[in-house]
Parts: sequence; C-alpha cells; structure tokens
Amino acid sequence: MNVLVLNCGASTATLQLIETDRGRIARDADYRLARGVIERVGGPGLITGTAEAAGRTGTQSQARADHHAPSRQRLLGVRHP
Repeated sequence: MNVLVLNCGASTATLQLIETDRGRIARDADYRLARGVIERVGGPGLITGTAEAAGRTGTQSQARADHHAPSRQRLLGVRHP
C-alpha cells in the first residue's frame, strides 16, 4: 500500500509518499517513493517547490500575486500612481 504523509505548517507544506505493507512495517523497511516541500505558502513573493522521485530532484519557483494589496490600499486611502 502507498501512504501519503503531509505536514502542513504556517507557511510550509512537506510531503512524502511511502510504499509499505505489514512485512515492511515489521522490519522497519518502508520505501520512500517521493518527497517534496512547498515553501512560502500564503504570503506575497515566490512560492518554491522541491520534489524528489526516482532519484531525480526538481525545483520550481512561481511568483505569487499579492491579491490583498488593492483592499489594503482602499482601506488605508493609499494609492500608487
């Protein structure tokens, strides 16, 4: 069986995909199929994700828009030219 393990913090999410069965559990010999991390979740700037599977590692960053900026500007009466 495969088990997806998630750990979600305030701004980081980590994951692992584990292959296991009763025999592997008894021998403490689970096999990690993949793992990954997503950083800077929920804030402006870059969201960075790193994943590893089948011996290969990849990293990707994506700009995240600050969708709350227009609301803050209206509330504070601040406008940018």
